[in-house]
Amino acid sequence: MQKTRPSRIDHFRARTVELGWTVLLPMCDGDVQDLQGVRPFDRMMMSRGNSYEKAFPAPKATYSVWGTNHNYFNTEWQISDSEGCIGPGHNALFPPATGSSGQTAAGLSGVMAFFRGVLATGTAGGYRPDAIRNFDPAFGLPSTVTGADMVQGPLPARVDRGFSSSPSAEWPIEDFTGETGTSERGIPHDVPNIEIAHIGGQPIGDIACPEPLLPLKYIPNHDQAQRAASIAWSRGGADVYFQVNLAQSASAGFDTTAISEFGAAKALEFRVARRVVIPPPNMDEDGNCSLLTPIKTDPLNKEAITSFSIQLEGTDGTISGPVNIQDYMAGANLAGPVGMLTWVMPEIYPILQTVRVALSDFPGSDSILHKLRGVRFTFDRTASGAIYLANIRFGKNAAAPLMQTAASTQRSMNSWSQAAASRALKTRKNPATASITSIRRVASSTALNGASGVEIEITGDRAFQIRNAMLKLNVGGKSISISRHPNGDMARVVFTLDENDYASIPDGSVASVRYGASPSEPAVQVGKIVKQR
Repeated sequence: MQKTRPSRIDHFRARTVELGWTVLLPMCDGDVQDLQGVRPFDRMMMSRGNSYEKAFPAPKATYSVWGTNHNYFNTEWQISDSEGCIGPGHNALFPPATGSSGQTAAGLSGVMAFFRGVLATGTAGGYRPDAIRNFDPAFGLPSTVTGADMVQGPLPARVDRGFSSSPSAEWPIEDFTGETGTSERGIPHDVPNIEIAHIGGQPIGDIACPEPLLPLKYIPNHDQAQRAASIAWSRGGADVYFQVNLAQSASAGFDTTAISEFGAAKALEFRVARRVVIPPPNMDEDGNCSLLTPIKTDPLNKEAITSFSIQLEGTDGTISGPVNIQDYMAGANLAGPVGMLTWVMPEIYPILQTVRVALSDFPGSDSILHKLRGVRFTFDRTASGAIYLANIRFGKNAAAPLMQTAASTQRSMNSWSQAAASRALKTRKNPATASITSIRRVASSTALNGASGVEIEITGDRAFQIRNAMLKLNVGGKSISISRHPNGDMARVVFTLDENDYASIPDGSVASVRYGASPSEPAVQVGKIVKQR
């Protein structure tokens, strides 16, 4: 999903930074197994100060839907290329064969939100912030979605979101491009009682054998341009933390309310995922090594959900009150990773999620924001843990108040599995129905190159899906395929016949609609052709 401006189409392949851009990622996919669609987002996040993005700021996002595969985001690919989903709470939305209304509903929700948001007109910058909220983790996910079958229900899956309102609307605090223990500005980090290494992304298949694939080496599946810190702690406590510093001394406090050429910072933003364990490669009988994919989360992540606190420190040693990361992951949490089954072995995806915290949410931070020393990630909420931390930024656009983040989505989280089953059951129990609602003559039809003809309008109880075979009206031995959906209403379809074809249809003929000509496609009877006398 992406939007470009007409004047920039010739630059599309060279520059994607100035585009509104979102990738839909299925978290148990059997086709694009390494979820390489996340890599353009990684590259855009690391492309700072790009002149085109500054001229055309645009939102970027990743939308990772649990329980989904590559094929069933549409209504046509009817065979799953995934053997199933793995990981706690990760249940497939799709059956072994034929499509999934729950998955198409989840996909349709994201796709439509994207186009409503980035194709808006008459708004500042050409974007609708209210629609883009679907991708912003500072806001809750929609509590209700409508699928391609026009059945409405709760969002049927968990969605992990990566988000940037625009790299040009963010001020980089730390992207971990420097040596381990030092910020990219040359200021030492504070790292008491933790294990830390600066690492990069790496597609699994690009790792050279026989190098052992240890947890600290790279972030699986993310782009090589992506940088992050691999952080682990074996005990929790207030004295166990990572702090990225922006000031080296008390006299050089950092003022977040007046950043040069940026203005006032409104939010703290970062990306995070749980670390995985990847076994060393096996040597085969010919001396070649066999690369193995991640199979589980790091053993240090002993609890089902990893959590930690975030604080701000002033140059005078004042520490703000903490906020809990889990309060800012609406509709998700720091769990997993999860993934898919293959005929070879399981594979999991530690996809980085974005967290956005309004700076005003930090208790007692008013004075600290004028003389900030550093941002502290305190590992005091779980006894041990291991994470990837990346792209720590100040955001120019305010994050949502905490009260808006998760209340409505938590209710729908409790019924995801039931909703998917209920949706499928309702579709099976209630086959589609439709009926002829109008037969009218037209003096001049665009579909008939200006000739006169007859229009037969049919209205269904749900949308007529866009499929790989045309919807046809079958009546009186004829099959008519010239059709349109008036005003874009997919529950209505108008078939157009020329005068001769209509005259040859016997009065009282029973009509039906069907996709294509295959007898395996079910036909829906729509009534009789009653001609005016």
